Amino acid sequence: SLGCTLGDLPTLELEAAMRVHAAALARHDAMPMLARSLDFLLGQDMNALQAEEGLLERELRLIFNCIYIQLLFHGHDEVFIRSLELGQGRLGKSLVLLLFEAAKACADNDKIPIKKVVLLLLRVLQCLLHVPDHKLSPSSTSEG
Repeated sequence: SLGCTLGDLPTLELEAAMRVHAAALARHDAMPMLARSLDFLLGQDMNALQAEEGLLERELRLIFNCIYIQLLFHGHDEVFIRSLELGQGRLGKSLVLLLFEAAKACADNDKIPIKKVVLLLLRVLQCLLHVPDHKLSPSSTSEG
């Protein structure tokens, strides 16, 4: 799962690979499909899906990682940012609403990766509210 961590690759090599994959996802307008897939999984009986060992967890991590690299490399694109507000799920749910639903589902299911969900929710809100990265970083000066 490399969506939120650096993994074992050198940073520059990993960034280049993620950038290429983000471009491929954007070229094929994958975000609506990712949101619909997340919506579908959240609408299923989680206990039944867990019968296949680790399948639900892997599917959710795949969706979350793909969404993450889209946000990471396209979070500055106004068209992309506007698409985050649009309804994309089976009931026209936006990605923001789906991530809130995923966070709520974490309370009942320990197979949903809560750290990824919260990170994605933060990144989506950051894009929608136009909050620069440096505003979310810890201050390098000591307060005394």
